[in-house]
Amino acid sequence: MKILCFIFVVWLLLMSGCGRSPVAGGTTDTGNSRVAATIYKNDGSRVKGASVTLRSKNYLSGVSGAGMQKDLVRAKETFTDDSGYFEIDSIESGDYFIEVNDRLFSAALLTATVSGMANSSMFFTDTLRPYAGITGNTSPPSGPSVKMYLLAFGLERRILIDSTGHFEIKDLPSGTLRFRIVSQDAFFNPIDIDSIVIAPGKIDTVPFAGWGHSTGIFLNTTASGADVMGLVTHFPILVRLTSSNFNFPEAKTNGYDVRFAKSDNARLSYEIERWDAVNQQAEIWVKMDTVYGNDSTHFITMYWGNPSAPGVSNAEGVFDTASGFQGVWHLNGAGNTTAYDATGNHYNGTPQGMAALSSVPGVIGLSRQFDGTSSYFAMPNTANSTLNLPENGYYTVSAWANTNFLEAKYQGIVYKSNWQYGLQIHSDSTWEFFEYKDGQGWESTSDPAIAGSWYNITGVRAGMHQYLYVNGVCVDSIIVVGAMTNPRITNMDLQIGHCQDGGLEPDRFFNGKIDEVRIANIALNADWIKLCYMNQRADDKLVVFK
Repeated sequence: MKILCFIFVVWLLLMSGCGRSPVAGGTTDTGNSRVAATIYKNDGSRVKGASVTLRSKNYLSGVSGAGMQKDLVRAKETFTDDSGYFEIDSIESGDYFIEVNDRLFSAALLTATVSGMANSSMFFTDTLRPYAGITGNTSPPSGPSVKMYLLAFGLERRILIDSTGHFEIKDLPSGTLRFRIVSQDAFFNPIDIDSIVIAPGKIDTVPFAGWGHSTGIFLNTTASGADVMGLVTHFPILVRLTSSNFNFPEAKTNGYDVRFAKSDNARLSYEIERWDAVNQQAEIWVKMDTVYGNDSTHFITMYWGNPSAPGVSNAEGVFDTASGFQGVWHLNGAGNTTAYDATGNHYNGTPQGMAALSSVPGVIGLSRQFDGTSSYFAMPNTANSTLNLPENGYYTVSAWANTNFLEAKYQGIVYKSNWQYGLQIHSDSTWEFFEYKDGQGWESTSDPAIAGSWYNITGVRAGMHQYLYVNGVCVDSIIVVGAMTNPRITNMDLQIGHCQDGGLEPDRFFNGKIDEVRIANIALNADWIKLCYMNQRADDKLVVFK
């Protein structure tokens, strides 16, 4: 901010120029310093009755300590007179802010350095400008009764931070300001926000105050990246962190201080699937409302480096049931432990015959190894649930699968029984997605399977239409009917790695590895499915760190 400043060493010269008398109680004794100013409006008229507050640049409202507490020397107040003029005298040496505020719409910020020189004076002229402001987020309070405040250095501001960690100040003078976040929590380390340049008439955003590090993450959907041309919405982006793109020692050992924001600084929900600080590997899902097709300029920002930040990983916010996700199993836990559902439905899987060593590297962090004879996951209480999808409905079933062998038998990937719908390897060694039709039989789409490698298999049912995608490409949309007159059965629980009722072929255990199983109650389109594969594959084609 440019301030016109005229410095007069001798007070008599100042008074002869302005025709003013000293402020009441002021003197011209040795060591006395004064500041004076005339303040204007934008139309050139003078500002009458504006409040004038002088504070040390290190002053913080309500915080004790040298140079920070209000006292007779370092904190003074007055008002502009009818001609927009004010004087403040008896000022000790130091650096000061002088805020002039009409308490309506506008303010000005003057900066004064007082040297302590005998009888020294400074005179300013300035113009009020529309209020500036800041808004942002920090760590939320540690408890409902704990209060946190945002303070402005050199200004009389003490703003209560709400229970979510959000803050906002709208009546600031424009300029370069510093802030501090304090808490009643004795274990909270104050957070300083340095050198924020705020413009008149604008609310500037500080998305994550107190976070020491950030980086841009670009989403490349052009032909050189994910090669997706259409708009994709409500998409969980996979962000992989390694020692080559992230400095793990800068973050908390559990990753709790990681945050994400859009380019407009809006906060993004995210879920940490794995954070391994020792081996410097992490997988994080970040929910994007929109991913633009054929674009490489769209980006999000990742923040980290705040020792006071609590963990806010939110799987349910990423895999939101309102966006269609009805079951999501990362299969990333220890070998014979629960397979947790990331959605708010909590259709957690109970291990059946799973070995302690069945947790193995997958496509996305860890996956589960199935022995082909007795191991699988059962999801209790899913028989009559949102996974009970209708015949000729609209839904999507997907998984990463890596079979050890192609055998002359069925291998179950994920089933809502043999009499409703599922993904499997058919006994003829094909990937297959099927829906069972009441009294008619299985309607299937398929494609040749290959053993020994990871494949992303996705089945989509869209009314009377059915599609099978392998590695993001639609490989079959022609329905083949396997005739059967049995009734459709919908009261069986979901299973991963096995079919609850194999019917004619009851031994349908998967022999190999399975990762990232998902079920949605919407028919996802080709761009969405391709973007999933291109982002999740080992050589991610979507995410670019800058």
